Amino acid sequence: MLRVLLIGLTVFTVNAFCVTKAQSANLLNLDLAENHVDITTGFIGGSIVIFGTRKRDADDLIVIMEGPRHDVVVRQKKNVFGAWVNRESVTFSDAPLYYDYAISSENVLQTMEARAKENYRIGIENLLPRPKDKKESPDKVLPFQRAFIRERQSGGFYPEAGKPVAFLDENFFKVFLNVPANVPIGEYTVRALLVKNGKVIREKEKTLKIAQTGFSAGVYNFAKDHGLIYALICVFIAFLSGWLSNKITRRN
Repeated sequence: MLRVLLIGLTVFTVNAFCVTKAQSANLLNLDLAENHVDITTGFIGGSIVIFGTRKRDADDLIVIMEGPRHDVVVRQKKNVFGAWVNRESVTFSDAPLYYDYAISSENVLQTMEARAKENYRIGIENLLPRPKDKKESPDKVLPFQRAFIRERQSGGFYPEAGKPVAFLDENFFKVFLNVPANVPIGEYTVRALLVKNGKVIREKEKTLKIAQTGFSAGVYNFAKDHGLIYALICVFIAFLSGWLSNKITRRN
């Protein structure tokens, strides 16, 4: 009898665990309309469509897209005897060249703790790149961090503010994030965060690849693999264009 009770209790516990895990998995689902963006010769920019479902028990939703990550050197120019030259510089490690995000409401950023927003990299204020040299003083680094953010924002690679999350019903959501024409190629990460009472209770992640295709991809790869030859071809084309233009002008 005792053995039967133990077996029954074990089966009940396993079933309860499986049900709880299944319910937790259904709290949030994330997907992309396209998991890749092809950069062709005539590419003028576009948008990334992100969609999914969330369980209504949670309060808010945050969607973040960022990448590719590279080391970046930010230089400061100074006027020396009438000429602007590079003086000081700071190298930031593993900085995302593109970042954008969407939020379901403004309250979500107010209810979350500062440490949580920093850990999950939510918002521009929590995206300041970190210097590669750990010994750099914060007072010196801060202007370079702000300069990097301004430069990214001027190119359309960082947002001024979060975009809205559109809900088609209580559970189904959709997000549109802009992609500039000169978007960096590489691998991007799309994350969805489910927030309840100011705490992230669920996170889902997808990968997006942006790459050049067709003729532009061939030119890019050739320039990358054969830099000197590519530079000589460009100089020759420029020289030939100038020579032809001069001949046509003289003839006219």
